[in-house]
Amino acid sequence: IENDFTAVIPKGTEIDLDLSGATIGANVPKTAGHVIKNQGTLNITDGTITSDAENGGSAIYNAGTLTLENVKVVGAPRSGSSWPSYAINNYGDMTVNDAVISSTHGAVSCNGGGTTVFNNTEITMNGFDGSSHVFYIGGAGTKVIVNSGTYTHKGNGDGSLAYIMTGATIEINNGIN
Repeated sequence: IENDFTAVIPKGTEIDLDLSGATIGANVPKTAGHVIKNQGTLNITDGTITSDAENGGSAIYNAGTLTLENVKVVGAPRSGSSWPSYAINNYGDMTVNDAVISSTHGAVSCNGGGTTVFNNTEITMNGFDGSSHVFYIGGAGTKVIVNSGTYTHKGNGDGSLAYIMTGATIEINNGIN
């Protein structure tokens, strides 16, 4: 499914989305939004979500409750001097199981005091020459829990594996690669 609009899941809505191996992609500029904007409860399984616009919006923006199971998430490509959004911007609660997330800018931004849990997830931030991070964890009370997986920063700039703001926490269990 390829589109040029944002799919919005409103507050109070609960959706189970089994992609059965399909891809949802969108050519959404950063100024216009995201491929998927969740404000309700969304469970996505078995497929790919990709932001296709150069310097585009996030593949997923979450301000509700989100579960990703066996999903690949691909952030927008970079062009020129402009920066795309993180592959996932999370301002709610999110659980990620057996997923692959990649981006040329930042992989996952967690803010707003929610909890994000990664179980056996592979995250790669590819080839960026500026300041960007695999995890950006901001805001008082924001918590990230990492339960195994592989997390890689391949950029050449001054970015990091995790950038943690005051009041936010990261907990690492079971080792990571």
